[in-house]
Amino acid sequence: MFYSQGRRAFFAGWAIIGGESIFPGKGGLVNLFIGNLSRDVTESELRELFAPFGKLVSVSVVKDKFSGVSKGFGFVEMAEKAEAEAAITALHRTPLKGQSMDITEARPREQRKGGHGSRGRGVRRRSS
Repeated sequence: MFYSQGRRAFFAGWAIIGGESIFPGKGGLVNLFIGNLSRDVTESELRELFAPFGKLVSVSVVKDKFSGVSKGFGFVEMAEKAEAEAAITALHRTPLKGQSMDITEARPREQRKGGHGSRGRGVRRRSS
């Protein structure tokens, strides 16, 4: 599970600050975005596909929170940058269950403008 608070992120119990891990030996983590996945692809299938390229830290297929159906993309986090680059080179545009995967290094998640305001749809106050 991935949680984000400003520039601090917590992933599966690890603290990552500004893209750098605070634990020694964990600085090489690379998160890969796997796009154009078939809706039938499972996390275990992605794990089997990427395992020959190096140590996998995490594998996830993003699913709709209400229906549980895959959204057609996922993430694979690898321990070393060289291993991740080898996986990208070998697997980008290769077919998996009838669809060619798009594999790139994941970009950091952009900050969303927060707030719980009415966003312009709230109750208007009348002036007396």
